[in-house]
Amino acid sequence: MTAGEIVFGILGLVVGFVVGLVTLHYTRRSTLATERSAKAGERSAAAAEALVPPTPPRVIWALTPAQGILYELRNMGTTAATGVTVTLLPANAEGLLRYPPTGPIGPGGAHEIGVLRVSGPKATSAKVECNELSDSVTLPL
Repeated sequence: MTAGEIVFGILGLVVGFVVGLVTLHYTRRSTLATERSAKAGERSAAAAEALVPPTPPRVIWALTPAQGILYELRNMGTTAATGVTVTLLPANAEGLLRYPPTGPIGPGGAHEIGVLRVSGPKATSAKVECNELSDSVTLPL
């Protein structure tokens, strides 16, 4: 082996070492940039979620007069309502609820109820409850 070959061999080792160090440096920078980008994406997603309005209830009630003593209780939501109960308000109203719901009311479906006034205070609203909503809904008559 000649002196020139040894010098070129050492020079090759030094160049390889320097290239390895530079590669390591840029790999670390790239990793840090990727981590920062991922954290920024998480923050952006959280901010976007905060701006999205809450989803509306899946059961939405409407009560409209039909004919005479009959009212139409309609499910305006997107899912069937089960365990539907209707109570006349105020509690001391002298009225009879006729034809209460006995089964599920599907989305867009309706059920006719009758509100017959006997005597005394008149029922002014109806409280509707179902399994799909945590709170009752009060609708004017």
